[in-house]
Amino acid sequence: EQDIITWRITSKEIIDNCDVVITPNKDVAIRYQKYFGCQSEIIPHIDLAKTKLPPVQLSEPNKKLKVGIIGALSPIKGADLLESVADIAFKNNSAIEFCLFGYAYRQLKKLPNLSITGKYDEEDLQSLISNWKPDIFWFPALWPETYSYTLSEALKTGLPIVATNIGAINQRLEGRPYSWVLPFESEPVVWLNWFVEFSLGRKIYIQKEISQSTTKDPESFYKVEYFKKVTFLDKENNKDIHLSIDEIKLTRKPSANLKEKIKQKILFLLIKLRGSFLLRKIVKHIPMSWQRHIKSKLIG
Repeated sequence: EQDIITWRITSKEIIDNCDVVITPNKDVAIRYQKYFGCQSEIIPHIDLAKTKLPPVQLSEPNKKLKVGIIGALSPIKGADLLESVADIAFKNNSAIEFCLFGYAYRQLKKLPNLSITGKYDEEDLQSLISNWKPDIFWFPALWPETYSYTLSEALKTGLPIVATNIGAINQRLEGRPYSWVLPFESEPVVWLNWFVEFSLGRKIYIQKEISQSTTKDPESFYKVEYFKKVTFLDKENNKDIHLSIDEIKLTRKPSANLKEKIKQKILFLLIKLRGSFLLRKIVKHIPMSWQRHIKSKLIG
């Protein structure tokens, strides 16, 4: 297996040849600066761009605290930690239940207070969560996540969240009400004590400073600016040409029939002609509405 030093050396060779490096948050940017010596543009992912997140609220107190965990857990994502905390909670008769929405890298110990859904379809996750009704989500990762789409799913619920103080999850929770982090080195008993105190209402939220990692709108960046940075080599003329997001999508879209193949070839031809020296000036005088109309006919 490749060790981390070899991996960093190999990765640095790739990064050194990049014109632009984009990272999803400040934590990743700092690590890239530390290990690769590069500056990066910090642009978050857009998975929550059009999602209006609900206000964060504490659930009504129950006889048992229900703790939800989401994802495919490996050792470094906290599978063994989850098992240990659940085991100690059971032996101590603590009124705490755990549910892993997903699965672990191995079969975890069968415990009355630990349920595991197994693999799920992404579109079913929110229903699984609604049916089990957790009081809080726990992210027990022991290594730095670069983003965490499972955290995005937890954020959609408006429930409290507790996590380790490492990586992107720690940073993404900054400024969010009813969200806490514990040292990632914390022993299982420390986590259990924290959950017991939380269930007794002893955890009071203290507002943190929000880290302003970027001033750019992620959705606008990835739809417009990002593609200005992407070029494709026109081998015949030995020069780079820029493609729009729709044009790039078309290059990835298999042609279903002869008509689509013809339309695709016409579009590629127009793209190439548009990039030529003679036609570039002519294209500038063609109204954008006409250009968009022609493109939509060829893409649609």
